[in-house]
Amino acid sequence: LGLSFRDISHPEDREVSAGQRARMYAGEIRQFTLRKRYLRKDGATVWMQVTAALVRSAGGGPRYEITAFEDVSEAVRIEAELRQSEGRFRALIENSADGIVLLDETGRIRYGSPATTRILGYEESELVGRAAVELLHPDDVDSFQRDLAAVNRQPGGSLHAHARIRHQDGDYRLLEGTW
Repeated sequence: LGLSFRDISHPEDREVSAGQRARMYAGEIRQFTLRKRYLRKDGATVWMQVTAALVRSAGGGPRYEITAFEDVSEAVRIEAELRQSEGRFRALIENSADGIVLLDETGRIRYGSPATTRILGYEESELVGRAAVELLHPDDVDSFQRDLAAVNRQPGGSLHAHARIRHQDGDYRLLEGTW
């Protein structure tokens, strides 16, 4: 009692909601939602999702503010771990000697690693959005489409395959891959 939300806000987050609150009182927005840190009585930091709305009087002036708080500390922790894990995964992919290509369920290329550029001669921008069958030797298209259908039927499964892929120089390279 006797403390304002600003008093219990983490020092680095004290001004986080000030701009949104000013816009709300000016009538530019009706409500806002954001995440910020608060300090508990024991000094521990807790992440809260704050949603605030302004109730106005019949004359249009501010009557009172309703603010709801939800503890999202666990979600913030998990998101940070996920970002860290994604960063490690990205570093592994981007520094791998193996070419890594991500396809969507239709067989369109969504990502090509730097090693893919080295192996096939195409820049990532030349690959992304293309149908993978455009790069396949014509004799390998049917088996690719069967493999793609099998992978789509059983997500998370694994399939080992060989295919001749056209290098940017026009020659085909026999590549081995795992779906």
